Amino acid sequence: MINIRRYIIFIFGIILAVFITSCSNKKIITMDKDIRRVDVVDHNGYMIKTYYEKYSQNYNGWLKANCKKNKSNILSCDFTSNSLILINNSKSDNNNKKSINNNSQQNKQNEQNLEQQQQELEQQQQELEQQQQELEQQQQELEQQEQENLNEQEFLRCEENC
Repeated sequence: MINIRRYIIFIFGIILAVFITSCSNKKIITMDKDIRRVDVVDHNGYMIKTYYEKYSQNYNGWLKANCKKNKSNILSCDFTSNSLILINNSKSDNNNKKSINNNSQQNKQNEQNLEQQQQELEQQQQELEQQQQELEQQQQELEQQEQENLNEQEFLRCEENC
C-alpha cells in the first residue's frame, strides 16, 4: 500500500515537472554589459512576459530592474525594491561576516596574550622557586657554620678547662 502511494507520487511529480518545463522558455538578450532583457515565451512561441535584469557587483548576481528608454534611445535601469532589499541584506551579511572575523581575530590575539602572560608568570614562579632554593641552601650553610663555630667554641672551652 505504501509502495503504491510512493509510486503514484513519483509519477505525478515527473508529469508535473515535464508540464511546467514545457509551458514556457526564457530567452535572454544582453542589452549592455550589466543589463539584459528576459523574454518568457510559451510553447507556441508567443511572448508571455518581458522583464529586465541588472547585474549587481554587491550581490554578485542578476537582479530584476525597472528600465526606461531616454529620448536619446539610451536604456537606463534602476533596481526594483525587492532587488535593493537583497543587495542591502547581502551588504549587512558581509558586514556581519567582517565583524565576526574581526571578533575571532581579536579573540585569537587575546588568547595569545593570555598564553604569553601565563608563560611569563610561570617563568617568574620558576625564578622565585630557584631563589628560594638558593636561600634555603645559604641558610643550611649558615647553620652548618654556626654548628661548626659552636663545636669549635666547645672544643676550646674543653681545652681551657681540661
